Amino acid sequence: MSPAPRFVGSEVKRLEDPRLLRGQAQYVDDLTLSGLAHGHVLRSPYAHARIVRLDTAEAEKLPGASPFVASVQARVRRTGTGVFLDRHAGNWPRQPK
Repeated sequence: MSPAPRFVGSEVKRLEDPRLLRGQAQYVDDLTLSGLAHGHVLRSPYAHARIVRLDTAEAEKLPGASPFVASVQARVRRTGTGVFLDRHAGNWPRQPK
């Protein structure tokens, strides 16, 4: 029988703990990037419901608002998790008619 790996059953000193415990760690949410846009996903409270109309006119009037895109408007191919595959926000691929 081969010996167990050196970390199995032994205490491992975690290097990141002091920063985390003292509030000195930097998280992704702490980063500020130029041109960064924030998004929000609104999901239906109804199972298997279909969106027939989405009025974003009032939201688009807000200062600094970016173009709104709903999956019903974009008709882009999505992965199983609903993540858009297009990497260039706002430059949606043309869909065949």
